[in-house]
Amino acid sequence: MTVKILKLLPVGLATLNASVTFYVFWAANHYPKAGLLPIIIYYADFPFSICIKWLSDLLDPIGAHVAVETIAFVTLGSAWYFLLGVWLRKVVRLAVRTTAQILPTL
Repeated sequence: MTVKILKLLPVGLATLNASVTFYVFWAANHYPKAGLLPIIIYYADFPFSICIKWLSDLLDPIGAHVAVETIAFVTLGSAWYFLLGVWLRKVVRLAVRTTAQILPTL
């Protein structure tokens, strides 16, 4: 059971991030009162969102197209969460392996 969950962790995190990011940017584009909603995504992708914002500003220097920012945050933010999932999977596997080695000696 745990092995299947760990296998799907990177893809699951990336899919969840892509879905939430797309919905948030869609809502910000279609509802005027939700214009500041993408700030949530900036914080969710935080250390990497600085690079994503810089890249989206390079692609669209005026900042008029929300679609450019949406595409940048969906693709690069999902890649960021995929890498976090891979790292987390390795940490959990290492912890399980280490625990299995320590417990029989007790």
